[in-house]
Amino acid sequence: MLTSVFKNVFPNSSITNYPAFALIGMISYNFFGLAWSSSTTSITYSAGLVKRVRMMREIIPIASVLAQSIHFFIQFVLVLIFVGALGLPPTREWLWTIPIVSVELVCVGSLALLCPAFDVYLRDTRRAGKAQRAPLGGTVPAKII
Repeated sequence: MLTSVFKNVFPNSSITNYPAFALIGMISYNFFGLAWSSSTTSITYSAGLVKRVRMMREIIPIASVLAQSIHFFIQFVLVLIFVGALGLPPTREWLWTIPIVSVELVCVGSLALLCPAFDVYLRDTRRAGKAQRAPLGGTVPAKII
């Protein structure tokens, strides 16, 4: 849908391969939204475990981010296969994905340590993660891949 709209209705000549461009953007946006929302509610959903087992509570939100990162890397491999099927040759610019993904992982990891603390005291923060993903239709990008 996005490819047909932005290729035919709003054409942009500076982006040569829009399907690959859109897919890469959607999986990173989807990773950020899903990791943020799952880590925000991770402490309250694991309340029984937190109350009974003596451990560092920071492990639970970080584990939810790492679980979402596994999904992200699987989707990223699928995107690389898709880009290869489009016939795009690898270039030096592809090496920029390593620091960009690392920065995204650090940013969502820091949000994962901050937002569950707010969620324990203010239950309204659960809606923030869902509202962040709403412009793209919730979890639709994950179902595309």
